[in-house]
Amino acid sequence: MKPAKNLNHILKNATQILRTGNKKQAIQYLLNYCNTEPENADIPREIGVFFQHNNMPFKAEMFYRNSLSIDNNQASVYFNLGVIYQNMNQPDQAIQAYLQATQISPDYARAFANLGYLYHETGHTNKCREACLTAQNLEPDNPQIKHMIAALGIEPLPETADQQYIKNLYKDYAGHYDTHLSVTLKSKVPELIYTTTLKYLKKQSSDNVLLDLGCGTGICGHLFTQYAESMTGVDLSEEMTEEARKKNIYKQLFVSDIAEYLNKNNHRHSEKFDIIISSDVLIYIGNLQAIFDGAYKALNTDGLFSFSIESSFDSDNNFILDATGRYKHNPQYISHIAELSHFHILSSDETELRQQNKQAVIGRIYVLAKT
Repeated sequence: MKPAKNLNHILKNATQILRTGNKKQAIQYLLNYCNTEPENADIPREIGVFFQHNNMPFKAEMFYRNSLSIDNNQASVYFNLGVIYQNMNQPDQAIQAYLQATQISPDYARAFANLGYLYHETGHTNKCREACLTAQNLEPDNPQIKHMIAALGIEPLPETADQQYIKNLYKDYAGHYDTHLSVTLKSKVPELIYTTTLKYLKKQSSDNVLLDLGCGTGICGHLFTQYAESMTGVDLSEEMTEEARKKNIYKQLFVSDIAEYLNKNNHRHSEKFDIIISSDVLIYIGNLQAIFDGAYKALNTDGLFSFSIESSFDSDNNFILDATGRYKHNPQYISHIAELSHFHILSSDETELRQQNKQAVIGRIYVLAKT
């Protein structure tokens, strides 16, 4: 059975209602429409997708469950439920949902990939490897799967994450990123970068020119507004930059890889900056030399480059790709490439950055100066 022909029109109306801030009215409006065809499983499914994309996971779950009560043979619905539970830090429920998806559709590579991640997170090493290899066999060129396989040590370590992997990662994440960062992960990184940078900022005024590398939704950049006359944001994710645009703090926003942006900006001699910040971004890049070189060239004299890393305690490697899919860097490596790029390290405080499954993630907040 296909959704009613006017469902798209109904969802557009619901979008307009949501934009007025009236969530209850939007929910009731869609419930009423759902009741017009109570035996059509596709209608609550599509409404569930609508609520999931609008960062209303509990309502999305309700409509997905409604859809499954009519037709429980929908792999995509179980997969979407898995994503909801995974984002809500409910790994057991997420695993069950993804397993249901793979039972209905044995070639559901993304479900196997997500299972691999969750099995790792919950300590099921053999199941993790099996799920990841199944995903790889199904879609050998899938960037998410390739990254996961590398993170688990099954494939060679890449020097940076695949751009498409990062784009996919944040495509459905942007809408609830701020909440997830502050509430679920209890991230301290934006505030730590802000407070540490201020200690060394010579121009304690609003006439600084700031570059936010990997600006995301603008959480870190927003903290600097009183110290920046002009702010430029760069991020690889179009969805994240759209969220940043809503904060109305950036003079310019670019959808770009940060290394590519620095290279183009420096080649054109377009703009010099007093402050460059990069909050929770370098965890997607292993080899940071190009970033450091580009940041140095883009800064004015006495300019500051402030960023975070997650610490690696592996003395044999400059960086590792953790099973979470994030790069961790050896502090000695950071000191070495900072020197190669002619930076002076002002601060390299080791601290707790955030929580991961109720465990502290240890890293460092750096402030480098161009002298």
